This record gives sequence, structure tokens and C-alpha cells, in this order.
Amino acid sequence: MNISSDVKGSLLFIKPLKTMPDRLIYKTKTTIQDCIHSKDSKVCKYPAYIYNMVDVKNGGKFVGKMIAAPILYQNPSMRFYQIPAPYKSFYIELLKTFERGNGYGKEFINFAKIESKKYGCDGRIHLIASRLYDRLRPPHVFYKKCGFISKSALMNAYLDNCIKLNRPIGFAMSDNLDMFMPLVEHTGNLLIKAFNLWKFIKK
Repeated sequence: MNISSDVKGSLLFIKPLKTMPDRLIYKTKTTIQDCIHSKDSKVCKYPAYIYNMVDVKNGGKFVGKMIAAPILYQNPSMRFYQIPAPYKSFYIELLKTFERGNGYGKEFINFAKIESKKYGCDGRIHLIASRLYDRLRPPHVFYKKCGFISKSALMNAYLDNCIKLNRPIGFAMSDNLDMFMPLVEHTGNLLIKAFNLWKFIKK
């Protein structure tokens, strides 16, 4: 993806296009009333965005949208990431595609990873999997396939089993579920932890 929009109705080319990509994602700012708020967080200086996807190969058809925003978490309860507050994470409030099986949803997730780094969230992405928008096919299994996990080991194992058996999540298990993209430890951070552990043992 190499097209985005910071102004409604306009397109910004991040780098020159040699060939037209199969799909384009452009974004528009939401109004103030549509910005994302939470009782244990506050919106960063960046507003929420609506990300729209167009399938160029399919005649420029509008195929889905994502509403998301970088959120600054200040509550020590740290609902999603077990790291010291405050921290920023890219929150996907809504992800909706009008056709399944074409990879549209996964492309939105990949684009969210880029936006997370762009807005200083360091790759942190979180969401709430819900059956609110599709009671027959809740998105929990899809998000697990994309790499999201929850703090519940039971739910993680259950969703892995759904993937293994190629079956949808059961209705009784499809309540709202906090999910987040786990962080990959950098080699430098691991070395620092190992060194600190060595100093502790040496004492």
C-alpha cells in the first residue's frame, strides 16, 4: 500500500508509482464527534481515521473500511499491554470488508502495522473482537490467524483449535474479547535483560 490521504477527498502518494497496485487504501480524518474515547485512555493529538480500501483490479470497487486511531493509555491497569504506562497503541475500532476470502482484512491489518509505527505506537495494535457486526461469523478466529492474542490462555488455545479444525467460533465463546498484537523482543532488549539478570545473580 503506498497511497494515503490526510485530507478528505485528496490522495497523497507516499512514493512514486511504477505500476498501479491491485488495491489502494486512502484515509480521511473523522469529525471530532467520531474520535475514539475510552474511560481509561485518551485520544492522542492525532484524531481517528477512516481507512477505505478500493480494489483496482475489480473495477475500482469499494471493498471495505477500517476506523482506527493512536491511543495514549495512562491507566495503570494496562488493559491490553503489560508494560509501564503511559504507552501508545493503535486501536482498531472497526474493520469491515464486504467480501471474504480475498485478503482484504489481512491487508488492513498489515496497513495498521505501518500506521502503528508511523504514529509512535511501536507496532502495538489492539482491538475488541465482537460479534456485534456479524453474529453468524464473528471475527475472533480471523484475528487470531492474523497474529492477535488475548490475555486468556484458554481463549487462545480455543481459537487455535478452531483454526486447526477449520471451524468457526461457537456462539457461546464469541463475547467481546480484548485482543492485541504481541510485541517481538528486540535482540538488544534481550541482551540488556540477560546482563541485568547476570548482575543480580552475581550479587
